Parts: sequence; structure tokens; C-alpha cells
Amino acid sequence: MDFDLPIPFDKIGAFRGAIGRKVGREHILFHHHLPSENKDESKFLYRYPLIQYKRLYKKAAIICLGDAVSEIHRLFEDSDWEIEIGNSTFPLKINKLNLNEYNLEVYQGEKQNYTYSIQNWLALNHENYEVYQKTSSLKKRIELLERILSNHLLSFAKGVDWQLENRFELEIQDLEPHYAMSYKTTKLSAFSLTFQTNLFLPNYIGLGKGASRGFGMIKFLKK
Repeated sequence: MDFDLPIPFDKIGAFRGAIGRKVGREHILFHHHLPSENKDESKFLYRYPLIQYKRLYKKAAIICLGDAVSEIHRLFEDSDWEIEIGNSTFPLKINKLNLNEYNLEVYQGEKQNYTYSIQNWLALNHENYEVYQKTSSLKKRIELLERILSNHLLSFAKGVDWQLENRFELEIQDLEPHYAMSYKTTKLSAFSLTFQTNLFLPNYIGLGKGASRGFGMIKFLKK
């Protein structure tokens, strides 16, 4: 669902919060905060996010996957089509709404790969960051990132109930130098790269930390 709402990347989290407030805190898939008796204590739903907030073509967008597709009607129940981001109020106008069905598969014929890009991917947790920094070999660094990216793809598959019955292949092609990005109140290392795999994946899904906030967004490049 694409909106006529220009948004900088660092405001995607605020957009997510605004939508969560509009639909109501009881609809957990929109924000992943679990109900808590203590208002000062935050509890989170730790699973792959089925509702993800994006910046596509410099404008705000929402992607719903699997069971969350039927949840998006919560947003249409409110007759007030304005949202508050920070101290500003914006009209919420839909540019385009697409409903697609994908056949997720591991291609097992002759060697056939799909090429994707992934942008602003937060690959490294604290433990992996230390290993990455201590690894001087570029080849071994890429192998480490390939293992992490494979695990993030497995997390996506589990999140959408995709039973991977065959092993898949993955190879990083072009890797840009990592750079710092703000995630909530923390600076983390982010990566942008292209990779090949024999998995067919939907456009614009997010992988890794911050997938619901636009981080780690993949884009189909070619077959």
C-alpha cells in the first residue's frame, strides 16, 4: 500500500508508531508491543514482522504478508484519515493498493539464480560485530555475512510458514563498505549489497533487525 506521503528514511519508525496508534494498541501485528500491566515495562512480540513500513520512491508505504493481509482493514475502519508524526499532522492518502500472491520456491532445476539487492541491512549483533571486526580476510568476512543472510532468510521463511524442504544456495556479489546508521537510539553498522540465491522471494520484504522499519529491504533485480 503506497501513500502520497513523502517521508525521510529516519522517520519510518515514527510513521510506524502513528499507524499503530491509529489502529489501536490491541492490534499487535501493527507494532509488536505486547500488553503489559506495567505501563513503564515494554514487552515485545519476537517473531518475523508480517506488517512492515517502508520508504518506496521517497514516499511512505506498508507491506502486509500472510495472515497480516486480512489485518490491514483495521486501518480503514477509522474515518479520520490523518496521522500525527512528531508535532505535525499529515493527510493519509493512498496512491496505490496492490494484492499479490507469490509462489515461494527453491529452484532445483539447472543452475538458476535470482539476483537481489538489499539496502541498509543491519546484519551484525554484538557478538557478530566483534567477530567481523577481528576478521581481516575479506573472503571470511563475506562468508560470515552469507551465513547471517541465510539465517535471516530462514527467519523470513519461518515467519510466513514456508517449509523449506530443500537446501538453498546464496552468494554475495557486490558488497559496499559498511556504514553507520541510527536504529532507535543506537548507531549500528549497516550494509548494502547484491546477492544471488535460488530462492524466489517477494519484492521489498525486509530482513534482519529493523525489518519492520524499512531496514534490510530487498529488491528483485534479475533472473
